[in-house]
Amino acid sequence: MKTILGVLLVAGIVVAGCGGSTDSDEDQIRSLTGTFAQNMKDEKYADACESYSPAAIEAMEAEFSSCEETMELASSLLTEEDLDLLMDDGTGEVEVTGDTATLTYEGDTTNYEKVDGTWMMAEEN
Repeated sequence: MKTILGVLLVAGIVVAGCGGSTDSDEDQIRSLTGTFAQNMKDEKYADACESYSPAAIEAMEAEFSSCEETMELASSLLTEEDLDLLMDDGTGEVEVTGDTATLTYEGDTTNYEKVDGTWMMAEEN
């Protein structure tokens, strides 16, 4: 089974989190990941792109014509089960180091970064 994070890594992109609340960094990252997965499941690719940092979007657009096109391509490789698992806030292990973080899920690691105080999905290192 392909995981959503693995599919995104294949597309050359990585996930990041959201902030702006009193929730812990880990909770914000998990919430962002769940929201991202719901947007992908609902085929709301522009909304899914809002989860990414400007640098991550720039990296996607260097390889594909747009973030939305990248999300549409990635969604064609995902199963309903993959998305449902990521919508569960308890999925994966989050490790926060300052303004960067990772979420590891089924062996795939996704990078996050804080941009102006908000967790966002980051480009692949």
